[in-house]
Amino acid sequence: MPALLSLPSELIYMVLGFVSKRDLLKVCLVNKALHDYCEPSIYSNIAFQWDHRRRPPIIELLQTLVRRPELFAYIETLSLEGHDHYSLQPMPLEKSQVAYAWWDFAAIVNTFNVPFTSQWVEQLWQGNMSAFVALLISRLSWATHLTITYNFVKNADLVGKVLQAKVFGGLPRFYRLKHMVYIHGVEFFANSPEHRSRDGMSLFYLPTVTNLAVWVRNPAVFSWPDDTPNLDHLTSLDIEGCCPTFVGNILALTPNLTSLAWSWHYAYNSNDPWTTKHLDLEEIISTLTPVKGTLERFQFRICIGSGYSSDFHPVIYVTGSFKHLVGFDRITHLDVPLVCLAGFGAGPQPLVSFVPHSVETLSLSTSLLFDEALPWMYEEDEEWPDQEVMDMLIELDDSHSDRLPRLRHINIVDEIDSFDINGLDQMLMENPISVSVDIVRRDQRHWHDWL
Repeated sequence: MPALLSLPSELIYMVLGFVSKRDLLKVCLVNKALHDYCEPSIYSNIAFQWDHRRRPPIIELLQTLVRRPELFAYIETLSLEGHDHYSLQPMPLEKSQVAYAWWDFAAIVNTFNVPFTSQWVEQLWQGNMSAFVALLISRLSWATHLTITYNFVKNADLVGKVLQAKVFGGLPRFYRLKHMVYIHGVEFFANSPEHRSRDGMSLFYLPTVTNLAVWVRNPAVFSWPDDTPNLDHLTSLDIEGCCPTFVGNILALTPNLTSLAWSWHYAYNSNDPWTTKHLDLEEIISTLTPVKGTLERFQFRICIGSGYSSDFHPVIYVTGSFKHLVGFDRITHLDVPLVCLAGFGAGPQPLVSFVPHSVETLSLSTSLLFDEALPWMYEEDEEWPDQEVMDMLIELDDSHSDRLPRLRHINIVDEIDSFDINGLDQMLMENPISVSVDIVRRDQRHWHDWL
């Protein structure tokens, strides 16, 4: 250890950068000098998971940070993720622990210049996780990456209010934030108050954020919560729950956007006034027009929040095609449902006709492959559509050298857990094609893929 401490500081930090956080906790106990070197790394990256099996130690962390507030400056990345299914309730906080920490935390909240301090203090006493998350976020100013998802967000108005106060005033601002993820959980497919849309819309005002993943509920009328934001700094956007009209209004302000992931939602029981059974594929592509000259990565998902109706008709009606997508000649990574390219008619269309010639990696998801809107997938004696998919891949391979000269890789992304992956894999072994093909299973879309 003395030899290590004899090195210049920058080399000591470099060496400690290869040490795991668990081992850093041991090293920092050796002596005060090593403690001072280890401490920034220990607090630089904080990640909590929250589900029905375990509760994140957020109160313990806050107690340490409250005693030594200078540690807040070390936090560069904060990730708060929950992955429960919607029907499960996360584990509640222990009342005894809440009572032990409440006085210190309440005293801090009462110093803030925001109109909801009484609500905040009350939720702290009740052991509401959102109150503790809000307190943690309120003191962050120097973080570069912030992720808040699912359990930490659903039914958590207080977290949204704190984010708005950090954006518009009342709480210390974010000064270095580059990557922001704010994705809801149950609100995907359930009723949600219209004021929740302001939570997501406020994040577009963060002046330093370049990569934003956000859920935005469609308000009855599209309007920015303040003056029109300057989005010149935004290069990557992952947006959930927004209809084409509102996505178009946002994209009109993003002259430097290179990456876009967009999930189109439908739920029959939603109180969203813009929710519709009609999916117009040409409207989707038309919405992208403002970023046609800059877009390099595009992902599109169709997200349906309910099954079929009792008479087994599809819950959505699809018109149009992705034919104008071929004109987006800067896209190198394209990730869309296979059916959006193959079409919803009596027979599949050649995939090559819809893919921009600049594409290098093509990902085709299996969503809607078993929808009755696809009669060409429903041969009377055939249960799986793997043969049809194989035929389309062969046809694509035969013509890609002329029409898609840059294409090097294809992903078949199974998101419905009903596709015969083994069958298609066997066909690919028997009929190898020149483009490399991977078959992967992905339960749900993740913003990590595109930020």
